[in-house]
Formats: sequence, structure tokens, C-alpha cells
Amino acid sequence: MNFLITNREIITQNRKETLREDGKEYAGDNIRFGEYDLGSKAFTLYQEPETLTDLAYDNLPESEAKLKGSHKFFRKLHHEIMQAKVQNPQKADVLFFVHGFKTNVEGVKDAYKDLHEKYVLPAESPIAHIVMFSFPSQSPWGTVPVPFYTYYDDKKDAIRSGEALARVFEKLKRFFTFFFIERDGYKKNKLCGQQIHLMVHSMGNQVVGAMMEKINAQTTEIFGEIILVAADIDYNAFEKEGAYNRLIDMGKRIHIYHSRQDHILDFSKFTKNLNNRLGKYGRNHIDNALHDVHDIDVSRCDDDAQYQKLVNKFGGHWYYYTSSEVANDIINVLKGEKSNILPKSN
Repeated sequence: MNFLITNREIITQNRKETLREDGKEYAGDNIRFGEYDLGSKAFTLYQEPETLTDLAYDNLPESEAKLKGSHKFFRKLHHEIMQAKVQNPQKADVLFFVHGFKTNVEGVKDAYKDLHEKYVLPAESPIAHIVMFSFPSQSPWGTVPVPFYTYYDDKKDAIRSGEALARVFEKLKRFFTFFFIERDGYKKNKLCGQQIHLMVHSMGNQVVGAMMEKINAQTTEIFGEIILVAADIDYNAFEKEGAYNRLIDMGKRIHIYHSRQDHILDFSKFTKNLNNRLGKYGRNHIDNALHDVHDIDVSRCDDDAQYQKLVNKFGGHWYYYTSSEVANDIINVLKGEKSNILPKSN
């Protein structure tokens, strides 16, 4: 099942709430929760909380129909995980995905499709459900390089969206406390025992960086594996003074996938600052103290034939789904195994 968390602008069409699709939007402070159906390509947004009772996480109503917002989201996600576990305990994990630059609403729909094909359908993958955090990314397709002003607009939106994502994790921690931990008069629910993995693409890494700045030292191990793909952030991001240095506290391991063939990141480098990008070169300095952080050079990995036109036109920036070799390696990592990709020989 596919779930959605977003701070995109919400509009009403035919008496139904949906995401604004004309690109004329900016990152908002309000967070909405919902679902996405692959068949109908339709979003279903959960009703917003209206009262203080709706906003609290204790004494939740038993009926799912009465739940709203994040209450309904967390309860339903837990239910779906438990159902998947009954069918196959080896395939009941969740992949939490944060997309990147130039991802309009149609791009969000495409991302759900690509993630489903590469990470849900394969029998060997542990993933059963996709959760996506979608932030406004208004830059238009059609020209490369992308106009400077749209990149900067997206960058500002990414920072503000990171603050919104920080609030999502605060809600998750509160829900966990009241839903699973027994307190006076509260019923303790059964832990699902499955993992939520985090995958972040491109500018989505700026969103996560802003989230880490917001939550400061209040980190909690929420994720299993953390996968950073084509990260559009400084290759010094894991230095001790950086927010990313604390990201390992939120998961078991971090794998940084990077490629010298990623020419999209060249544009980012010369429009934002002259520092090299993590998604192209990996970390500038390897800190041996961060022994659970791994750099994976996928420069030598070939893209699948059906994606060659995309890769030739826009550069090797989406290899997490355009290359089956990379996707299969990520699946191995999600299963707790080591990466099998060897670095490109000189």
C-alpha cells in the first residue's frame, strides 16, 4: 500500500481535496497525510484534525473511520504492516522515500510507480509498503540546465519542508509513546517487529538536513537502513560540525550511493556553491568513527536499456530505478546484507 505525507498546497476539485498540480505552489507549514492508489492514480487525503482531542494521541477511538490526520495514518500503517507480516514476515517492511528536485505532482506519481516496480514487486525485496514525503518542487521540465531562479525556489522550499518533516517525526514519537508503551489506563498495542527504511534522493537530502538541524540532538533510532542516493548536498556534510553527522543515530547503517556520471549535480554545484556534491564524489573525508556509514561508488553501473534516452538527456541521476544493478544492490542492503558493488577501477 502507498502512503503520502506532504506539505504541498491542497486545493478542492469536485468537492474533493487533492494536490495542486499547476506548479504555482510554495512549501507550507501544514502537514497532510493520506494515500495514493497506483491503479486510479488518485490521492486520498485524510481529514484534518479539528479539536484538541483530534490532536492528542492518547485514548484513540477504536474505529478507524473516526480517526483523522496523523492518527489515521499511523494506525492504518501499523495495520497494513501487521497484515503483510501475516502473509510473509520476510516482506513486510516499509520504505520511506523523500524525492528530489523538479518533482511535480506527475513526478510524484511516477516515483510511486518506479518504487513499486523496483522495490515492492521483486520477491526478494523486504518492502511491502511505500511512504513518500512530497514537498513542493516547482521547477519545470524541458530545459537543461534548469533556470537558476527555480533551483533557488526549490532550495528554499526544501529547507522549510525539512522543518515540516521534523514535526512529522515528533508526531511519530508521540504516537509510539501512547500507542505502544503501556501507561496508566492505556492499552499497550503489539509492536509490528518490522523495519522502516529511509531512502532520500537528490535535493531531498537538503530536506533531511534541514530536519536534522531542527531536531538538534533529540534523535531517536527510527529507521533500519538509511539510503542516500545522488545526494545534492556538500561532500563535507558528514563532518562533525554538520547536521548529517548525527543522521546515523536515526538508523542502523547509512549507505551513500554516488556516481561520477551524475552530471545533474554539476549544475547544482555551479548554481549553489563551488563545493563538490556528496552524490557525485562521496564523502570528502572518511571518519573511521562512523563505521556504519558506507560510500558506494556506482559510476561503473550501467542503466537499463529502456532508460537510456532519459539518462542521455538528463544525466545519470536516477540510477536507484534506472539501473537494475543498483536497485538490486539496494535491496540487498535493505535486507541487512553488504553492498556487492565494487568501486570503478582507475
